[in-house]
Amino acid sequence: MKVSKISIWILFLCLCLNVLIYAQGETAVPFLLITSSSEGNGMGGISASVLSDNAMAMTANPGQLGIQSLDSYFRTSFYTPKTDWIPPFQQKDLTFNTTALSLGVNLNKVTSFPFPLSVGIGYSRIFLNLGTFVVTGSDPTPIATIEGYEKAENISLALGLDYIVKVGIGVNVKNIDSHILLPDSTLPSSSRSAFANAQDFGIMLHVPVTDIISKLRSEPWAIFAHTEPQFNLTFAYVHSNNGSEIQYLPISGSDPLPRKATLGGSFEIGLVSTAALEKWKIVSLTMAREADDILVNRFPTTFDSNGVPTFPQPPFEYQGGTGDIDFFNNVILGEWNGKVFLHKGWQINLGEILYIRGGSVEAPGLRYSTSGFGFRLHGVFNLIEALDKSEISSSVLSFVANHIDLQFDHSSETSEGPRNGTSYNGLSFIIK
Repeated sequence: MKVSKISIWILFLCLCLNVLIYAQGETAVPFLLITSSSEGNGMGGISASVLSDNAMAMTANPGQLGIQSLDSYFRTSFYTPKTDWIPPFQQKDLTFNTTALSLGVNLNKVTSFPFPLSVGIGYSRIFLNLGTFVVTGSDPTPIATIEGYEKAENISLALGLDYIVKVGIGVNVKNIDSHILLPDSTLPSSSRSAFANAQDFGIMLHVPVTDIISKLRSEPWAIFAHTEPQFNLTFAYVHSNNGSEIQYLPISGSDPLPRKATLGGSFEIGLVSTAALEKWKIVSLTMAREADDILVNRFPTTFDSNGVPTFPQPPFEYQGGTGDIDFFNNVILGEWNGKVFLHKGWQINLGEILYIRGGSVEAPGLRYSTSGFGFRLHGVFNLIEALDKSEISSSVLSFVANHIDLQFDHSSETSEGPRNGTSYNGLSFIIK
């Protein structure tokens, strides 16, 4: 029994390229390092440290869910359509897909709780489809097929607090299934998969600087009629994929999960209109940076006298804390130290209707740029309301304007490597 040469070549190359794309740490299941959010992927893969209404943001930082649940009851985001993974291969069944949904409630809005405290719960599914591979016998006659894939199903839990500053803190609990092993007639079908469990911990701190100044002044900080300046700071820390190792074959040692530390920060400046029932961002600019480090050290492979790898291989070790991340140099100054993944991104918001994004990623053996855009329904209603409140005076239209939002995001990557041309399209629906 064997797998056809073309199929095994594709499978091998897919897996190798997946590792090369994240050529740091030499870990198993590197698909967990792919940024899911089509919004964040337009900003250099930054989703952990920029406030987002996209439900997929909680896969990068579960603290996002805590802050999101302060002002919404339901969110869902999904790809439309699936992303073609590694486009130069032109393999239609090699795809990446993510779906996410969340529920949240601000206790201050539904009870007599003395301050805004929210609780959120979410579910997300990340799926990398590696395609169908044909198994043959001694001749080319197919005798079986393998559906290769890697997936993670996640449950997210979070708390949000809004008291002077906004704080979101949360966890993701993951079930990981790497279905890439060849069939073995002596073992059950489940032996084609390797399983693991992992957890993420994330925290987000949002500081509305101008709102704090206005409260200290005891009056709005207006620059002219119905218009206020805005300046916000956001910081984030995430420790992800912390859990058990994964083992593919009984004779081999276990492989580490891609345990990762992320530190990031962003600032937003702009103008806000108070002409509508709620504050409306007329225009704003967001700049953000994140630094990631894979907290795994591997030792060189050992071989026997015939040049065959020996089992078990030398053990790996995990790094503690934030690894090689230097918050001041990497995040504040934006300097790359040759060891970490450095993400830089920006976003221009025009009336909460149109968003234009760009960014870059720099890491050992990897460099690419990103671009993207987004459209949002909520800003359209704010514009209409600011121009003429009577236009949305009906109860139905007023409810839609204040409680329903729809957002579309597109992003793409440009590089000289296999990621060139990778694009993401996502749709988000929100009930506030």
